[in-house]
Amino acid sequence: MNGIVIIITLAVLLAIIVVGWLLYAFQGRGKSVNKGFENVQKAANVADTVTDIAAAIAPNQITSTLQKIADASKIGVNSAEQMYLNGSITADQRRAEAEKVLKTALGLDGIAYEGDVASLGNSAMEAAVRALPKTGIKKAAPVAAPAAKTA
Repeated sequence: MNGIVIIITLAVLLAIIVVGWLLYAFQGRGKSVNKGFENVQKAANVADTVTDIAAAIAPNQITSTLQKIADASKIGVNSAEQMYLNGSITADQRRAEAEKVLKTALGLDGIAYEGDVASLGNSAMEAAVRALPKTGIKKAAPVAAPAAKTA
């Protein structure tokens, strides 16, 4: 039973990656893919639900670790994006910041970020980035109000 759950979970994750890649390829050709990105977000939510169900049905170390990696990746990516948007970090620092959060979260659970875990973590971060709404350019800093003239 546990093997079937793992296969289903990995198949769903693979499908999300393939759909994301296809949407990226179509976007490069000038096609409108906003609807597709909404579908990828829905698929990511389904994959998250599948891993939750798999962990509930057949709790074991693998499904638990996969869920922890997925959850920590989302937190890391969302945190890094928010820090970028509020000007705390630069665009080039986002990946390192997301990875730092992922490593810290997994470390708290006693999971070493190396080998297969690191590979899955990198893939999960890419999927989490793909699920983010497109932000385009960093928001501009608020413009200060002009100083009042003194007479």
